[in-house]
Amino acid sequence: MANVLKTTIQVRRATEEEWLANKDVVLAAGEPAMTLDGEHKGQVKWGDGTTTWENLPYSSGDLSELDASNVYYTQDFVFTRPFGKYVPDSTGKVTVPATGKNNVELFNDAYSEDINPQITQPSASISASAMKSYEAGTTVTPSYTASLNPGSYEFGPATGITATAWEVTFNEESKDTNSGSFSPIQVTDAMNLQIVAKATHGDGAMPWTALEKEYKEGQIKAGTKTATSGALKGYRRYFYGVDKTSGEINSALIRGLTGSAGAAAATTLTVNSSAGAIRSIVALPTASGLKVKQVLLTSSMNADITGNYVKNPDPIQVEGAEGYTAVDYDVYVYQPASYDAAEVHKITIGK
Repeated sequence: MANVLKTTIQVRRATEEEWLANKDVVLAAGEPAMTLDGEHKGQVKWGDGTTTWENLPYSSGDLSELDASNVYYTQDFVFTRPFGKYVPDSTGKVTVPATGKNNVELFNDAYSEDINPQITQPSASISASAMKSYEAGTTVTPSYTASLNPGSYEFGPATGITATAWEVTFNEESKDTNSGSFSPIQVTDAMNLQIVAKATHGDGAMPWTALEKEYKEGQIKAGTKTATSGALKGYRRYFYGVDKTSGEINSALIRGLTGSAGAAAATTLTVNSSAGAIRSIVALPTASGLKVKQVLLTSSMNADITGNYVKNPDPIQVEGAEGYTAVDYDVYVYQPASYDAAEVHKITIGK
C-alpha cells in the first residue's frame, strides 16, 4: 500500500484590526500573512524578511500565488514509514527535518539527494597496422592514425575536449599531425620500435551533478594523453620442403623451399613427397636452439625415420628477406636411395 501523508497546512492570519495593531511585524522571507475580514478579506501579503507588514503590498485575493515553494513548515515531522532517504531506525520512527523548509525544499531533501558524476578522462589511441613482426630484411613504411577520445561526464554536458596539438614520434622522426607515414625502414633482427602519439588538450566543460549543479572538482583539466602502437620487430624464418635437384645446399636453395614458413618456433611440420623428389630439407636458425626431434613416416604405419634426417656438419649461411645479412642455419637432409613419391613425413621441431 502506498504511504499517504495527511496534514493540514495553515498560513499566518489575523483580522484587519489585528494586523493594523501589529503593523510593524516583519514577515520572514516567503511567509504568507492573510487578512480575514474587511476590505482585503482573503488577500495575502508575502514577507521578504526585511519589510514591515504595513509596507508590504497585498497580492491577489484568491491565493493564486500560493504554491509549494512559498508554503513553509514550522516544525519537524516524525514518521513511522520511510520518507525518501529518511528511514525509521530501531525505534520504529524517523524524524524528518522540516522546520523552515518549504514543500519544494522538503521533498527535494528527501527524494532528490544530489549525486556527483563519474568522470571518464580523455584517452588517446593509435592505429598502425604495419607495426608488427616481419622477417629480418623486410622493408616497411610505418603509417598511423591517432585519435583523442574526449572522455565524458556521467550527467553531462559533453566535455568539449579536442586535441589542440599532436606530437607523433618513430625512430627519431617526428610528426605534428594525427595521421601520416614515416620513412621506409628495413627490419633488423634486434629491432623493437613503436610509434608514440601524444595529444595536447585544453580544459573541458564544467560537469553537472545529477541535479544539474556545477561540479567544479570534476572538471577535466588541460593536459596530454599518450598512445603507443604495436612493436615493429624482426625474426628469422624456418624453411622446409622437398627438393628435386641435387645442387649445392645454399641460401638460395633453402629460401626456395616451398614449405618456408614464419618465425622459427617449436611446431609440427608435414612434408609430402612428390614425383621426382630427391630429398627433403629442414633449415632452422642456429640461434633459435631448435632441432629436428622426431620424424614419423605416416604413410608407412608411423615408422620412426628420425635418424634418416642427417644434420649438416657445418651451419649454412642463409640470407634474410631482400638479401638481408645471412646468419647460420642448422640444416637437416633426408636423402634416401629412392624417395617414394607417396611418402608423408610428420616432423616435430623443438628444443
